[in-house]
Amino acid sequence: MSDPGPVVVLGGSGFIGRYVCAAFAASGRRVVAVSRSPVPEQPHVHWVPMDLGTQTERLAELLAAERPGVLVNAMGAVWTASERVMLDVNATMAGQIVGIVAALAHRPRLVHLGTVYEYAPTPVGGVIDASTPQYPRGVYGWTKLIGSRAVLAATAEGRIDGVVLRLATVIGPGAPRDSLVGGVADRLALMRAAGGSGTLTFGALVGEVDFLDVRDAAAAVVAAADRPVTGEVVNIGRGRAVGVRRLVEMLIAVSGLPVVVEETDRRGAARSRHSGTDWLQVDIVAAGQRLGWRPRVSLPESLRALWEERTASVPAPASAPAPASAPKPAQVPRPAPASAHSPGPVQGPAPEPAPGHRTPPAPAEPHSTRPPRSPR
Repeated sequence: MSDPGPVVVLGGSGFIGRYVCAAFAASGRRVVAVSRSPVPEQPHVHWVPMDLGTQTERLAELLAAERPGVLVNAMGAVWTASERVMLDVNATMAGQIVGIVAALAHRPRLVHLGTVYEYAPTPVGGVIDASTPQYPRGVYGWTKLIGSRAVLAATAEGRIDGVVLRLATVIGPGAPRDSLVGGVADRLALMRAAGGSGTLTFGALVGEVDFLDVRDAAAAVVAAADRPVTGEVVNIGRGRAVGVRRLVEMLIAVSGLPVVVEETDRRGAARSRHSGTDWLQVDIVAAGQRLGWRPRVSLPESLRALWEERTASVPAPASAPAPASAPKPAQVPRPAPASAHSPGPVQGPAPEPAPGHRTPPAPAEPHSTRPPRSPR
């Protein structure tokens, strides 16, 4: 049997990229992780330091030398980045990668990680599937859509062998600190270390979102690499929308801390609930049919793993936590909606944003999930 070649993961040090590397390595494949930041040491994974924003020629040389059987584009820039960075990373660089792959003497399979935020918003109770219009409501969605379309167009032209996975909001151990769930986990870990209770304050926790564990996302990537599914878009999620506030409360319950949740923008919450916005649920039937994939990690399991990861390096208090009757205010830093990207604008794709987290009115931000009413 011939050597299928290694798996090259672009953005291998990012939130999703790290788990993609681990999943392929666990299956016995040799993995080459390409990123600016180091990747965790593990068997069968080799790190190649590279700034993909400025070293595209070096990437072409690497791919020609390694002759990978699979190339995973797990890079991405989310709401915390500027519009220019999102455009450069999600759209321009994605197109450059397509060009590099098309010019190779051999043909690796390109698995491109997109986001379900490339679609138009759906009404409450609706699902995102192949028939959902592709009209994002933010810069992040638009730039990711451009990148996905570059892959699909080149595949349709016969220039590459590509498939696009559009991921729901990715959570789990290692969730970025600037994501909603990652930020909440950090604050809870600090409260635990201080041995007291507290109040987590938000503008408004609204919306119902499809949350996907990062390990399930990585398993979907491995499945897409092995299945003969070409030129298609496959949506990946848990297939169930969960309230954003409910998710926060679940994480608090996992922590076991007497913490109070406070929303200061109740009018904003009421407006959103009345208008029926901020609903996201993915139809995952096609993922099962085309990839033989289904989610296996429950939300409680995902949040438990996140909590254990966050508290592993934070010492437990010497005494029991203070009773909940005297909460101490503790503001949570305003997180970007939780997508799955790595720390750094060019490392890793999409944890995805949880659009339900809102703060009181503030200056417009380029990473807002609200669309400029026209064309991430």
